[in-house]
Amino acid sequence: MSLIFPALRSVAVPGRAPRITEHPGDVVVRKHEPVTLRCRADAEPPARLSWFHDGRPVRNSATRMVLPEGQLFFLHVQHSRRDQDTGLYWCTATNALGVARSRNASVELAGKLHHPLFAQHRT
Repeated sequence: MSLIFPALRSVAVPGRAPRITEHPGDVVVRKHEPVTLRCRADAEPPARLSWFHDGRPVRNSATRMVLPEGQLFFLHVQHSRRDQDTGLYWCTATNALGVARSRNASVELAGKLHHPLFAQHRT
């Protein structure tokens, strides 16, 4: 018994998988001041940008919104027991051809840094 298989062909999908072209940067912001995190991607078809905060999807609120161009805008950074905007952020760019993730960016309040960069020891 012999089986005949049709020739398998790979089908090229036109376009480009997303590639992050502008990564968000770390920011230290003063209390009650606005700040914007930027993220851009090159993709065809155009990618949909999504933001994450400490591993969870960012949702719009009264003080925080994802703008149509993909930037994440804070009217002012919240830092309370109930609402806390400080932490690590990243964006993802998604289209039918793939997903790209940006580098992490930290958002901190001036005077409230969580992780000291250096510890000085005198001998």
